[in-house]
Amino acid sequence: MTEVNHICSTALGIIVSYKKKFKSAEGDIIIVVNDEDLLQLFEITMLDKVFKIVPNIEDAFDEFKLNR
Repeated sequence: MTEVNHICSTALGIIVSYKKKFKSAEGDIIIVVNDEDLLQLFEITMLDKVFKIVPNIEDAFDEFKLNR
């Protein structure tokens, strides 16, 4: 989400549904959020507790490597 500064509730719901699918396949989703307003949305909806959120793609790759 490095190019995103707004997301609707439908899109959030889709992301959550993919989280469930990935989890059942023993996978995970790491979300890159570098926009403060978008990060605040994840915090308000408490989705920051559901997803691993990192500020840049490099950190996402590092998280992926750690969890392999």
